[in-house]
Amino acid sequence: MTMLRFAMKARAAFVLGSVVWASGCPSPSSLPDAEPPIDRPPVDVVRDTTATDTSAVTDGAMDVDDASMDVAPVDATSNPDGAMDTSVADTGVLDAPSAIDGDLPEIIAPPSDVTRPGFCDMSTTMRACTMDAECDRPIERCLPTGCGSTMRCQRAGRRCRDNADCLAGSQTCTRGVCVATGTDCGDSRACPEGYGCEGSAGARACVNRRRNCDGTTVSCPFGGVCQGVPGLAPYCAGVTSRCASDDGCLLGSSCRDVDGDGARECVPSGPCGAGMCASSGDRCQILPVEYFLECGPRGICNPTLGCGAGYECVDVWSSGVFECRPTAEPCRTNAACPAGQLCFEAGGGGAPASPAGCR
Repeated sequence: MTMLRFAMKARAAFVLGSVVWASGCPSPSSLPDAEPPIDRPPVDVVRDTTATDTSAVTDGAMDVDDASMDVAPVDATSNPDGAMDTSVADTGVLDAPSAIDGDLPEIIAPPSDVTRPGFCDMSTTMRACTMDAECDRPIERCLPTGCGSTMRCQRAGRRCRDNADCLAGSQTCTRGVCVATGTDCGDSRACPEGYGCEGSAGARACVNRRRNCDGTTVSCPFGGVCQGVPGLAPYCAGVTSRCASDDGCLLGSSCRDVDGDGARECVPSGPCGAGMCASSGDRCQILPVEYFLECGPRGICNPTLGCGAGYECVDVWSSGVFECRPTAEPCRTNAACPAGQLCFEAGGGGAPASPAGCR
């Protein structure tokens, strides 16, 4: 199990649409052989500038020989805004993170002539809006982007394949998105990513839990990842949710029952399943940095069976999936915190010296 965890360790949990940001140095043996230098004749041999017969070029036609030499090199500094030329669609479909060999990925700086804009500056197909009525209802909502005062139409719930991926009796799968059938959201599957379905049964509503993060998983609490979407400021999002198929999961997680309650949850890969932990207090937990499933005290729990000593089985992210959290902490669920904040454990997500509580 140790070797398997090492091989799959350091999965990047910071995602961009369907692209996972991960960097690593390839081994010399994996690099392609360098191409032999091209023997190019002098420029004045290729291009004769002493005589140009423009009468032979009709409108709309291109003099290939001339055009091939007149194209100026691209100057990256001519784009001061750092905006991308191509539009990046927010499909909401997040592919599986790529495993990186080694302990931690090495950060490789981009060439000096390449500008990598921030997520707020990235091009997006999400429409600007001022109210929900301007969006494609009911599958979209007009929400803040975290980029100044800008608001855009964003997906109103988790993706789904059919009704089985949504909460029975409270939600339906509408055009690939879980949508609440009434005023009560039921659970977070009927909320935009980064929002939690909170409150008393019958009156639950989606609450904004998008706490900004700096691009690393450790800036989010245990069980959360830092998610980046073009046009939105990066925010922490919960990983787990109920499901019936892999299509209802995010970040490349799969739909399986790891707590033995007969219902399935979206979880990342790892050598852990129901009844597989040797210690009676351990459950299948998601390692916050490696994004890997293994036995531990903060695992996904069955409320009937509970957790080990000193832990309580609670619905941390209002997703319908329960996890073990220390009873000695100031908070155990995000719903116990003001909107826009999350519940952190001491050393559970964030630096070990970080205090526990809402922040």
